[in-house]
Amino acid sequence: SDVVLPPPTSAAPTQSPSVSIAFEPESTAAPSSLPTVIPTRLPTTNPTMQPTLAPTTQPSPRPSSSPTQVPTTVAPTVRPSNAPTHQPTTLAPSTRHPTSSPTTEPPTAAPTTGVPTSNPTRSPTNVPTTASPTSSPSTASPTTVRPTQQPTVSPSDIPTGLPTLVPTRIPTKYTVAPTVAPTLVSEAPTTAPPTLPPTPDRKDCGALGWRLRGAVCGESEVDGVCHSELQYTFVDAYALCGSIGARLCFKDELDADVAKGTGCMIDPLHVWTQTRCTTAQGGDGYQITGGSTKAGPVSSSCRDAGDASWAVRCCSDNVLPPPTESPTRAPTMTPTYAPTQIPTSEPT
Repeated sequence: SDVVLPPPTSAAPTQSPSVSIAFEPESTAAPSSLPTVIPTRLPTTNPTMQPTLAPTTQPSPRPSSSPTQVPTTVAPTVRPSNAPTHQPTTLAPSTRHPTSSPTTEPPTAAPTTGVPTSNPTRSPTNVPTTASPTSSPSTASPTTVRPTQQPTVSPSDIPTGLPTLVPTRIPTKYTVAPTVAPTLVSEAPTTAPPTLPPTPDRKDCGALGWRLRGAVCGESEVDGVCHSELQYTFVDAYALCGSIGARLCFKDELDADVAKGTGCMIDPLHVWTQTRCTTAQGGDGYQITGGSTKAGPVSSSCRDAGDASWAVRCCSDNVLPPPTESPTRAPTMTPTYAPTQIPTSEPT
């Protein structure tokens, strides 16, 4: 009779069935409850010896057609990026813990080659980066071997031992203190302050044609020329007034307006006087004061005779003092800085 075969157990039965019907393959210890819908056509030639310990719960709907040969990280991220880069910089990650806030600035031209700092600054420093200056300064050679940390504010009290090899062509007009080492060609030491320029014979107010105000008179023009520019030293002013037989005014005379309204628009300006004083630096100086009190009280101050910043007004007397009957044959070698505070009880 005809042999009736059972129906196939698979939608796609094997292409190579067993030759012997009597052969019964060994059944699996854990058969699947449902046979596969799409069985493999060819079984693997290299089956896994151990099944995976962490199988995927959901297989990828779009598996890669060309899986990478070098994994990008040892520990893949739990939350992959929504916008991965198309051009990764390296085949392996640059750090195990990439930053969550990457910089938007372009990469540095000189990146750190060693280990980056573990404690970077939060803001730029206000303190220099090194405790000592650089060993390679910008100049070819330093200006001095050991520069001073506290430069002097004013000239040194100790002059140089040797004079300069290149002296100035124009000597100074005035100095408060004489030089410590005078020139060898001089037969007499210089004075402190230096001797003022000699003046011609004095003229009284009548000879000068100036308006008398009390016992003195004042004027702004010297030989018809104004000297209102704030550029004259004490010696300049002294010589200008002396060149016409006049003299510099005293402070109290200008404060009494003896030269007020004499022209050149000097009334509101500061002018030199021959009233002596002591400067803020402790040196000898002369008072400057206002040309007049026309615009109100004017401040006065003591200035060094070499300060070239003030205008000139001149004065003279109604009656000139008579010349001395016993003039000195030669000026003193050590003149006084200021008149004595204790006059002699009897004249010489």
